[in-house]
Order: sequence, then structure tokens, then C-alpha cells
Amino acid sequence: MTYPFFVAMCILLLLNGLFEWKRRRKTPIRELRAFFVLSALGWIVILYMAIFYKGPTPRDLIDFIFMPVYLWLNG
Repeated sequence: MTYPFFVAMCILLLLNGLFEWKRRRKTPIRELRAFFVLSALGWIVILYMAIFYKGPTPRDLIDFIFMPVYLWLNG
């Protein structure tokens, strides 16, 4: 997860906020607060994944499954 991922997700979050703002102008203030709190939590998760997450990739899973077969065939 790199900075282009972070930028793309921020743009999507802003577009979602604009779309929801048009739809929810006349909704109660409690729902608007809940929407903004959940959006902020989503942004924090995106920030965490973009900067700090160094987990396994799909390529690592494929290597984990097929490496023993590869070594057995070449062994």
C-alpha cells in the first residue's frame, strides 16, 4: 500500500461525502454526525493501511502454496 493508494482512497472518500451531503441535507443532525464520524474512522484506517501496513501480498500466498511443489519437482 503506497501513497497513490492513499490519494485515491481520499478522493473516493471526498466524492462519497459530496454525494451523501446532497442526499442528506434534510436528515437529522444525529445521522449527519454519525456519517462524519464513520467517514473519519474510515480515513484513519486508510491512513494506517497506506503508511504502516506491511502485510503479506497475494504473491506471498502463491509462493507459500506452490514453493514446496516447486522444490519437490526440482529436488
